[in-house]
Amino acid sequence: ITLDTTRADRIGAYGYQRAETPRLDALASEGVLFETAVTPTAFTLPSHSSIMTGLYPPFHGMRLNGGSALADVHVTLAEQLRDAGYRCGAVTAAFVLDQRWGLSQGFDSFEDDIEMEPDQRLDLAGVQRRADRVVDLGLEWLEEEDERPFFAWLHLYDPHIPYDPPEPYATRFGGRGLRGLYDGEIAFTDFHVGRALD
Repeated sequence: ITLDTTRADRIGAYGYQRAETPRLDALASEGVLFETAVTPTAFTLPSHSSIMTGLYPPFHGMRLNGGSALADVHVTLAEQLRDAGYRCGAVTAAFVLDQRWGLSQGFDSFEDDIEMEPDQRLDLAGVQRRADRVVDLGLEWLEEEDERPFFAWLHLYDPHIPYDPPEPYATRFGGRGLRGLYDGEIAFTDFHVGRALD
């Protein structure tokens, strides 16, 4: 599960007192909590290209969102796991990770069909779907009859501009301004991370 634009200093496990992140906090307390983690770039597509290939941007060629796709010559984690007998499925939450950008390599299922409003413009950051829908689709895939081990990737984009968490998060966090709405998006995401983990 990857969480786009989620700052560590807004999660309870990292000491943020106002956080409502019980599932992420529990995961951190039961697993490994990295106190320092550095991304090779601040952009979604190149960052995920690094996660999936183990390469830095100068080596996989992805430096910005959009404009080019990850070349087939690069072997992804999904390709390695597929070749080892895993079934591989992904659900992405933003157009910036649409399969046209190359990260679908190795996945048997790559769900990136994001519904757009009739008057909505196609742009890299604005076309997105909420965590509840991503998790719903991911759980549908996980429930399919298949005895093979699996690799599932769920990409959650909610803590990204515009900060507009659904209710009841908008009301609960909206009184704290833009930072509060960002916290609300993280709390909403945390809830759906919990659904996926359950």
